[in-house]
Amino acid sequence: MNVFEKYIKNLKLPEKLYHFTNSDGLLGISKNEEGKNKKENIGIWASHIRYLKDQKEFIFAFDIIKKILISKRKGKSLYLKPDIELQRAIALLLNDVDNDIEDIYIISFTQSKNEYNMWKQYTDLSPGYCLSFDPKILSDALSNFSYGYIASVVYDEKKQKELLDNVIEEAIAETENNNASNPNFDLSHNLYKKLLVIAPLLKSKEYKDENECRIVIQVNKENASIRKSNTAFLPYHNFEINRKVIDEITVGHCENFEYLRESLGFLASMYLPNVNSQKVIKAKIFCKE
Repeated sequence: MNVFEKYIKNLKLPEKLYHFTNSDGLLGISKNEEGKNKKENIGIWASHIRYLKDQKEFIFAFDIIKKILISKRKGKSLYLKPDIELQRAIALLLNDVDNDIEDIYIISFTQSKNEYNMWKQYTDLSPGYCLSFDPKILSDALSNFSYGYIASVVYDEKKQKELLDNVIEEAIAETENNNASNPNFDLSHNLYKKLLVIAPLLKSKEYKDENECRIVIQVNKENASIRKSNTAFLPYHNFEINRKVIDEITVGHCENFEYLRESLGFLASMYLPNVNSQKVIKAKIFCKE
């Protein structure tokens, strides 16, 4: 078990995770029309890390990694050969030229359900829904992938650097050990593989109020699909999870809550077995309306 695997294993999953969406998103997740097993599973789209809605996230993560790699390259503790390979690792991370590595996809959740900015940004407030997910069932679904994990995003700069330092030092040590028996062991690709799966957990502290938790999976192109946006064509993977994973629906701003609650109860009776009309509630921040 490597450094990052130990880090993930030692994390404690929260009791609940939440996903904000609008009416189209809720219906699409529930019906799972693209699903291979739509009778048993819901479907939620996992986004390719290079095509996130906020592209600054991707730039931020790799900028941190690049700075640490450069500082390591300048350090006197490194033996000479990794100096070139660290530069190659930086190039790989920035240009993604290694086609042998499966692509990284993510799904975003939060541990906060009453943040107004989350409602505003992700639900259109018309009316908007916050879906409650069981983290254990989410975690179980990862067994369908060659690689995947669920973990809280790291916003603290000190913790980001500590995690990356440990992983980079591990990669260098592995290279030193393997070069004795295999002179062609490649530090740059080893680093690339390790850092690529960590990058989705690194975000600027300005987003810490989102209290985000992410599912990160590796998906090959044969299992990906394409959707269009106003500006690009976006790769995604339809992540299937047992329908019991959703156990509550919180409703945002709406004019006739009781009418909507009744209709959501009907939807749940068809698609979401752990939700009934009593598990459809109104968000606390809108209760005064």
